[in-house]
Amino acid sequence: MNYWQFKFSKWNGWKKLEVGEIIEWQSPKNRNKKPNDIAIDDVVFLFRGGSGVSKDSKGIYFITEVKDIDFTSNPPVKLKVIKNLREDFFIAENYGFSNFVNQINNMRQNPHATYYKFLKSEKPERLYDIIINSTSMIDDLSEINNSEQLSETEKKNLVNCRIGQGDFRKSLISHWSGCSITKHKQIDILIASHIKPWKDSTNSERLDKYNGFLLVPNLDKLFDKGYISFDDEGKIMISTELSNFEKLSVNKKMKVDIKNAHKKYLQFHRAHIFKSNI
Repeated sequence: MNYWQFKFSKWNGWKKLEVGEIIEWQSPKNRNKKPNDIAIDDVVFLFRGGSGVSKDSKGIYFITEVKDIDFTSNPPVKLKVIKNLREDFFIAENYGFSNFVNQINNMRQNPHATYYKFLKSEKPERLYDIIINSTSMIDDLSEINNSEQLSETEKKNLVNCRIGQGDFRKSLISHWSGCSITKHKQIDILIASHIKPWKDSTNSERLDKYNGFLLVPNLDKLFDKGYISFDDEGKIMISTELSNFEKLSVNKKMKVDIKNAHKKYLQFHRAHIFKSNI
């Protein structure tokens, strides 16, 4: 599956589109400019650009997927809306996706540029995942971006921390050298997970390496949802609400090497996140 950006021009007619509606897309400037290698189920980010559009209203507004292609007709591509975004979402590089921003700007400035196919190295699936699956993350990033108390450097550090990049992740990799629980060493699949959740932490706690585990995806999700936690000796605690936990590669002998600095964060997790057996 490939990821694309398309420029569109029918903004007034599309502003209130609902999820599930179909958009018939054609190049707004050059009808013969078509992405011939596009395929069914490819993901398309749609943005509004061009002259006469205020700076505040430019950005990505819809996430769509390709449902039909017929290059013998105009419009040649039919897109299904899968996410209708807030107009203020793409306040650009502060979200940590400067490549996307640069491509949008390049397309705005070039009247003949109507689409862009993202490279795998640009990891468009990461932004897609954030937009589709994590409304809370979008809210957190907007809060950081709009803060008047933070410097630009502080904003950048917090943004990178929130999206699992930057110094916070690096500090966890340095501390754990692999999954905090299983010791699995495939670093690129491991998730930098806060022990005390982001929304409940101060800015300093959000960047504290002792407020973090490096986890394989299944354990990250179980920990995040409170189905597992750890006592002050690092022994795993498994909620009675988690049935057949062995099938999720969880066992009662699991343990984490806890330092004293981890304990206050784990105490919060057990008190407020863990689905207690009591």
